[in-house]
Amino acid sequence: MNNKMKFCTGGFYTLPIFVIAVGMFVVIWAGIWIKKSKMTNHAQKYAILIYDVNNQQISLDGLRIDFRNNDVAWSFMKEYKTLFPFYTFALLSEDTHHKTLIKFL
Repeated sequence: MNNKMKFCTGGFYTLPIFVIAVGMFVVIWAGIWIKKSKMTNHAQKYAILIYDVNNQQISLDGLRIDFRNNDVAWSFMKEYKTLFPFYTFALLSEDTHHKTLIKFL
């Protein structure tokens, strides 16, 4: 068998099938990536709720409880928990339509 016959018999269709399979994988992967990386509307305000040992909501003087960033609110909440171990703290997302409890510490 010469080289032309080897190219036409079995390996001729493997390259286009491989290219089509890789192309489909790239298109599907790009679609999933774009869908997941789409900008979402996050809440603009976050608040920390404070509960005492009887699970009644209270307010402690001198504590910052309103935030504009989730990470900052979570950091303050962890710090408050170390300073006041007998109180329970909750992170509340104040959206325009509804309020959502995010974390409870």
